[in-house]
Amino acid sequence: MTEERKQELKQLLSQVIPYLPEIYPRYNDINTWIITIPPKKIPSVHKEHPLYNLITFVKVELSKYIDTDNRIYMSDFSVFPSYWCSEPCAQLLRIAKLHGIQHAITEFDRCLTSNTESIQYYTLLKGIKIDREVIPFDGIRLIPVPHNNSKWSNQLWSNIPESIAKEKGRKGLYDFRNRGVTLAVTDFTVSPIFCKPSSVDESIRQTCLKVKKRKLNEYSINDFFKSFCLGLSLTMNGNVQVSTHWNFLEPSKFTNIRGVAISEPKNFSLDLGIPTNTFTSVQIEEFEHVFDLLYSGMPKNFLNRAVNRFLKSHLNKDPVDKMIDLRIAFEALYLGDGNKGEAKFRLSTRAAWHLGKDVPQRKKLYKFFRTFYDQSSSSVHSENIKDKEIGKMGYNREEFITKSQDLCRKAILKFLKSENIPAKDEWSDYWSNIIMGGGETFKKV
Repeated sequence: MTEERKQELKQLLSQVIPYLPEIYPRYNDINTWIITIPPKKIPSVHKEHPLYNLITFVKVELSKYIDTDNRIYMSDFSVFPSYWCSEPCAQLLRIAKLHGIQHAITEFDRCLTSNTESIQYYTLLKGIKIDREVIPFDGIRLIPVPHNNSKWSNQLWSNIPESIAKEKGRKGLYDFRNRGVTLAVTDFTVSPIFCKPSSVDESIRQTCLKVKKRKLNEYSINDFFKSFCLGLSLTMNGNVQVSTHWNFLEPSKFTNIRGVAISEPKNFSLDLGIPTNTFTSVQIEEFEHVFDLLYSGMPKNFLNRAVNRFLKSHLNKDPVDKMIDLRIAFEALYLGDGNKGEAKFRLSTRAAWHLGKDVPQRKKLYKFFRTFYDQSSSSVHSENIKDKEIGKMGYNREEFITKSQDLCRKAILKFLKSENIPAKDEWSDYWSNIIMGGGETFKKV
């Protein structure tokens, strides 16, 4: 806007503000200042009324985005909706009342000039616990949800939907931190804010999440967080999942036409039965590398099955079910050739050679995997784990399963980091070459 137009808007806002109690019957509830009917149907608004002049001003500035029914097309960050011309005026008045007339003018001019808006995308993660804010990489922050008595909880909880902040059956905030819940906060940019009625089409809108110098559109955000959670799971030896997500848009922004700062959370579910692992800044480097590998595209082969069973082993509460999941995962990793002969020997030998760094370590791993194979077989056939046999190796049942999960995690990561992965018909030759010292001589899939 020109300086003259800014001064004109300043005068119009000053003239309308005294009429607010007349225009909005529920004047004291500033969040209800939304006129959702055409101006011509508002009895108190006529051509001599200051509000009519304000609406006319807005219509002139946004004329190329208004259709024949006097509706303005804007992005609500999912589709292009349309608003009556009076609705942006309501937001201007709300901003002017709460933050001053000058702020309202600046906000309106910013949107007209840049036609780009930024919003925050909140993702509630379960299965991960952190003690302090962690920045895995540029563009995303992990924030520990505070205790009820946290000094800065009011600032954070103001950005969280009420349905999440309140516990069912009584008022009060969840003490999420002890339950293993973490917030991931990312920044989106949405462009354009306004859209010409003749070209309203989802394909022209660009919603970008800038992470690790990548630009992700809104359609790839699910893939992004799938890789993000899997990367955390493999880094921490756990199962990190998205509980829910929502958008947050500052109420003082002109684009917040509906006056609702927080969108409704999607499919909120908080399964407190998921074990929780702690993520620290020490693990950032490994996580970043794992995430890059996953987001660049995990091979659609045996790794998928192994990963799914690894994650499932962290969800199952029954130790027998955990052992069965891990048995399937290890077979996918080491017995992919389909040969069922000497399965115990082949799995133990291949896993020991693959994960061991030297002869003593491989001997120890070989013994561990033979015991694992026996106990997982017992789990499958008799739904029983022989604690006595596990105890001979110096483990109790829980420790043995945790060790097996960690070895499965390391095996997945080692395959993931490998430049080449064997094809199914080369599986036997691949392991024979490695064990005999011949190297990884197989073609890349």
